[in-house]
Order: sequence, then structure tokens, then C-alpha cells
Amino acid sequence: MSDSDDTASSVRQREESPQSADAHGSDKRRKLTDSSSDRRWTDWSLELSPGTDETLQLGRVSGIRAQSSETALDSYRLETVASGEREVTELEDSDAWCSVTATERRVAVVLGRQIHILSADCTRQEAVISHDGRVTVTALNGDSSFIAFGDESSGLYIVHVDTRRAVFFQHIGDADAQNSAGITAMQFAETGGGREELVVAGGDGDAVRFGGLQLRMLSTAIVAGDMALAARIKGEIRVEAVRLGVAEAQVAGLTAFHAGDRSEVFVASSGQASLSSWRQNGGETRLADAVSAESAGAAYTRVHVTQDGRFVAARGAQGVLDVYERTTLTRVFRYADVDVADFALLGGSESLTVAVLSEPHTDGDGDSCRRLIVVALPSMEVHYAMDVTAHSWLAQDTQGDVTTVLFAEGVADAGVQRLFLRRLHEAVPMERLDHFLRALRFAEALAFADAHGIPAAVVYHRRLTAMLQSDGAVGESAVDEALELAQHIEDEAAVDACTRLLAPSLNDTLRLLA
Repeated sequence: MSDSDDTASSVRQREESPQSADAHGSDKRRKLTDSSSDRRWTDWSLELSPGTDETLQLGRVSGIRAQSSETALDSYRLETVASGEREVTELEDSDAWCSVTATERRVAVVLGRQIHILSADCTRQEAVISHDGRVTVTALNGDSSFIAFGDESSGLYIVHVDTRRAVFFQHIGDADAQNSAGITAMQFAETGGGREELVVAGGDGDAVRFGGLQLRMLSTAIVAGDMALAARIKGEIRVEAVRLGVAEAQVAGLTAFHAGDRSEVFVASSGQASLSSWRQNGGETRLADAVSAESAGAAYTRVHVTQDGRFVAARGAQGVLDVYERTTLTRVFRYADVDVADFALLGGSESLTVAVLSEPHTDGDGDSCRRLIVVALPSMEVHYAMDVTAHSWLAQDTQGDVTTVLFAEGVADAGVQRLFLRRLHEAVPMERLDHFLRALRFAEALAFADAHGIPAAVVYHRRLTAMLQSDGAVGESAVDEALELAQHIEDEAAVDACTRLLAPSLNDTLRLLA
């Protein structure tokens, strides 16, 4: 790797200075823009809208009925947390103009050659990093203090997020190759003792493992201006070049896994080793196992290891999701209910919860869309399903939260691209109860409250409030219901409701005031 000062200098010469989020308005709704004149690639604006609830307003959220009486609409909440748009002279391929990487601390949204870094809850924009070419892949390290990204020219960059300082740069593979696919996959992995490694692969199969990374300590050194410590940390980095491709196959995806002193890299590619396992022994990475028969020789395009390390999940080019036992690469399950375009692991202990994004299809209105499905494997229980736009992307590296799916939806019109960053998450009981109450489904709300130990008075009070909002006098039966409801709520609220309710007769009015 090159010296950090030289790298930062060269990046500054070829890029505009990264913009600080603090220079743009209020904390809640800051807007960041790129001032470059190349309108084909830039002019994105991204605006935060934390907490914007789309659950009841989004007409296409129909869901799938669950085993109980509640529908998926009652079980999950959809929020739009950010939106952006730009004018373009030509539209990009749907797989090229956006990707999302998320960790417990930060979210990185790649838009063309810009990287917008948000806080994990998407309430703050923390940095914008601009590049002079299209960013192909990103990865955030363990504490998200650094972001690594690759580009079409096989350049690897590592940037300190808080200072927006480029600290590392290196070409992966042959920098002069005319047919290079650029960097196609990378991942940070914790190795213990406060150290991490970064595995980076190019499409042509050349890869590099950077081990012994003390990035938390490096972040402290950068903030403190301790260049001697930074230089010592860089001097302890171990670099190993690996030929991950088998039979000249292109590397489409990879994931690194560490357990104790054992280090493995799983690679998704094509040909005779469409899924392969590589183990590091004595500082050298070698092929340990490979499979191709299970995928009929077809390529795998993405691979993940479950949090507990038991299974490896891989998406096949033929649109299936295969799950393998990690240590033997024996296939134990295949999910083929939909034509899978991408997936993300959400975690889970007893079962594996997966967010699946389908290939585009035509809906009932003749529009092209995809299907987003949250499913538990191997039980095949669908927790939620909804249609999303054909230009949609799942956030990766999100295994920490089994209840939340972060994804981006894009809309490409003539001359304009729009992006919506959305969060689909399992509603806590009170949120689910609120869905019933807002829909005036009081019988279901009462049953739900009883099943989850929620005081019935919450439902009774909301029902009585709804009666007060009706136009004109209520019927005699409504007076009877109001008197019954009043017995189950606090005296002050009951008196207020009964005195405000418009009864149909003097006798009913007296009954309410009694």
C-alpha cells in the first residue's frame, strides 16, 4: 500500500474535496449535493426524511396473509428514511447506479460515483465521498470508522469517514489490463485482538488479503494527528496476493469467516468451482473445497455465511438460493419459490431469516416490478411480501437485525432518476396495535391487546374517541356502547367523552351524564 499522505494528496488532485454534512442546514433534513459539471454521473441530491411512515399510504403494500388473523400489513411497518434525485442525459443500467451497505453504526449509499454515508438510524448525513469514476463495491469496517471502496479501474481506496481522509490506495490485479472488470467484491472481517482483515477481489479472479489491520487504533491516531503511530500500524499490515478464480472464472462475490484461529474465504464465481472455500494456513491461502454439480455448473453471484457460522447461502445465476453446510459444503436446502435476483441474511437463531429480491416481472397493471419477500428457512414461512420497483437494491452486511430490511427503490423517468431509501421492519406490539386502531378495526385490536398483555383500556379509549369524531347525533345503540366503554377507562376521560357525545334524545343525554 502507498503512504497515507501521498494517497490523500493524489486523491485530492483527482477529486473534489469531500463535503461536510455540517455545512448544510439543520440536523434533521440536510441536503448534500455534488457540484461537478458531469451531469451524467453527478448532481445527486439526497434528503433525509426520518420516520416518514409509508405503511398505510403505499397502495402496493398488499402483503401475504399470515397464519393468524393479522395480515402482513399489521406485522410490518414501512418507512422512507431518505430520498434523492438527479437529472441525467442518459439512464444507467439498473444494476449500476445504486448499492447500499449497512452496519450497526453506519449506512453507505452509493450513487454513481458518490458515496453518501448516513448514521445507522438514517437521521444524520455524516459524509459525502466523491470519486472520479463509478464505484463498484463498498465495505465498512467493524466500527464503521473506515469505508473501503473499489472502482472500475481496479483501484482500492480506504477512507477515514470522520475526516474524509484517504489513507490507503492500491491497484488490485493488473492495472494495465484492458479487459479488467474492476473490483467486484470485498469484505472486512474481525480476526480477534482488535484486528481485522480486508479481502478484495477483482472480476478476473485476482485477490488480495490485507491482514493485521488495527483500524480502531488507526482512527484514534488520525484524529489525534499521531502520524508516527499511524505509520507503525501500517507497517504491521500483512499483504497476501491470492488467485481466487478457478479455471479463469470471474469472481462475483465473496465473504470472509473467522472462528478462533481458523480463517476461511467463500467465493461465488462460475465454471467448475462456482462455490469455493479457501483456507489460510501458515500465512498462505489455498483452495480447500469447491462445488459445481449442485448448481449444474452455473455461476453463483453472491455468497454469505450465517452469523452462527453453520451455513453458507449462495444465490445461483439460475435464480435459486442454495444453503450449504459450511464445513463440508454439502447442500442442505434450496429455495426456488421465486426467481431470486439478490438476497440478504437477516440473522435468526432457530431458523434462517432471509430477505429475497426477485427478478423483475410484470404486475397486474403491466408495470415492471420486483417482489421483496421476508422468509424463514427451511420452514418456508413468509413473514412479509410486497412489490417494489424494478430498480431496487437490498442493503448488504445487515445480519445484526433479524427484524429489519433496508433497501433502496429507484424510479427512472425521462431525464430524471429518483431514489428512495426505505426501511421495512417488524412492528413492536404497540405499533401493530396502532395499525388496527387507525383502521378502526376495534374487534381485532381488542383481541390483539389481550394476546399481548396490553391494557384493554387503550382500545376502549380509542374507540370512544372515534365515536366523538362522528358527525351528527349517534344512535341509541352507540349510547349503550359508549356507556359500556366508559366503564373501562379512567374516570376523567370517561366524563369528558360522555359530556361531549351528541346523544339522539334528552333521555340518552341524561343517561350519559348520570
